[in-house]
Amino acid sequence: MFRLTPILPADISIGEEWTDADIARRCDLVEKDVKGIITPAESIDLESLTQKLRKLRRLHTAIVFDETRTILEELERKATEAKL
Repeated sequence: MFRLTPILPADISIGEEWTDADIARRCDLVEKDVKGIITPAESIDLESLTQKLRKLRRLHTAIVFDETRTILEELERKATEAKL
């Protein structure tokens, strides 16, 4: 059995935060997908939610790395000053 999944544009707009409703909907759709009972419309919805989740994860990961980099630079500066 084959299932076609549309590829949505990479610049899909998030519009809002990841909500409890998004989590519940995605879990339901994943369960249907695993059972093989997902409809084509639900498959599109699952792909949309998955892309939204990935985009949010990349955004939050970038923020955490930026904050970590700032802390590391500050610690390196303080270590250099302490050596002088």
